[in-house]
Amino acid sequence: MTAPPETIRDICTIAFHLKETDPKFKNDDSWSNVKNRLLNNPRLLQELQTYPINMLKADMAKNAKKGLNNLQKKLGKEGDELATFIRNSVSKSAAGLFKWSYATDQYYEIFKKVEPKKKRAAEMQAQMEKSEAALKKTQEELDILNSQLSKLNADRDVQEGELNEL
Repeated sequence: MTAPPETIRDICTIAFHLKETDPKFKNDDSWSNVKNRLLNNPRLLQELQTYPINMLKADMAKNAKKGLNNLQKKLGKEGDELATFIRNSVSKSAAGLFKWSYATDQYYEIFKKVEPKKKRAAEMQAQMEKSEAALKKTQEELDILNSQLSKLNADRDVQEGELNEL
């Protein structure tokens, strides 16, 4: 297969940057590498549908973002408007791959902000559970002490009563 039109090649390269994790290949975005590593993958559709966002590394996202920005500048359109243009003027398949790439880029931007907060929330939850367990133990000890104090006060009242009678 010879190189496709430039827009299709750009879209495939963007998707390649989002998917390729092998260090031997991820920095080589030549058309032959993109074609062999991305387009010749018989499980590409399934992998796109089940893509684990936590596998996306900052350098991969940066390269894809650069490609997305260049494509948007080159075609003078963004987001859904660009996807519609690609679908109507370039290729329906390329439009689908572009939408996946664009959505993955947007999701990653949110993911990198939310993930540290989720981790912090989990840490805080664990700390809260630990503190609640300590509080429960302290409350139980306090209940025992209050019970003992009540018994001692009752004994004291009885003894004071006996003493007053004498």
